[in-house]
Amino acid sequence: MDSLQNDGESRQLLSDLVVLSTVPRELILAVSKELHIDKKFVSLGKLVAKHVSIPEAGNAIARIIANLDVESVPVVIEMVQAWRETVEDESLLSDDKYELLKQNLELLVQQSTEGVLRRTQKAAALMTATGNEVTGLSFVCDVRPVYNDARSEIEGYVPLTTMRIFFDRPNEESDAIEFVLTPEEVDAVIERATQARSKLKVMQTTFSKWIANGTGEDVS
Repeated sequence: MDSLQNDGESRQLLSDLVVLSTVPRELILAVSKELHIDKKFVSLGKLVAKHVSIPEAGNAIARIIANLDVESVPVVIEMVQAWRETVEDESLLSDDKYELLKQNLELLVQQSTEGVLRRTQKAAALMTATGNEVTGLSFVCDVRPVYNDARSEIEGYVPLTTMRIFFDRPNEESDAIEFVLTPEEVDAVIERATQARSKLKVMQTTFSKWIANGTGEDVS
C-alpha cells in the first residue's frame, strides 16, 4: 500500500501496471510458480528475468511483486479503473488488457508468497542498515617518475594503483573514497579478501546444515 501514498510512486505503479497488462499470462504463470517453490529467500530481479527477457517488463514485474500485498490489490484495481476513465487513448489499457492485468495481478500477488518476500526485504535491509553500501570498485594502475635532484632526468619510477570505492550512505547520498596502493599493498588486499571469502564459505556451509536454503545473501 505504500506505493499509493506518493504521487510519484503512484505514477510509477500505474506505469508498471500498464506494462504488466502486455505480458502474456503464461510468462506470469511461470514466475508465479517459481515464487511458490520452497525457498526462504528469492532474488526477484533474477527470478523474473529467467522468464521475462525484456528488462523494462521484468523490472516492472519485480517492483509490483515487491510493493503490493493481497489487501492492496482491490484498491489498485479501482485506481486503475478510475484512471482508465480519464485517459483519452483507450488502446493504452483496452478492456482485454485490463482483464489480463487483473489475471496477472492475481497470479503475482498472493498470500502464500508474502512470507518469502518479507524475509527477502528484511535481509536486503539488514545488508545496508549498519553502514555504507558499496556500489562500485575500480583500480587505476600507473607509475610515478623519480627525478634527479636537478629535475632534469628521470632516474626511476614507482608503480602504484589507485583503488576507488564508490558507495551509498544510509541517507542515500553517493560518495567515493580513494586509496593509493603499492604493489605489495595490492597483494595484501587480495590476500585479506581471499581469506574473508574463505571464511564466508565456511560459514555458509556450516549454517546451511542448520537452516536449509537460509542464506539471505543474494536478495537483490
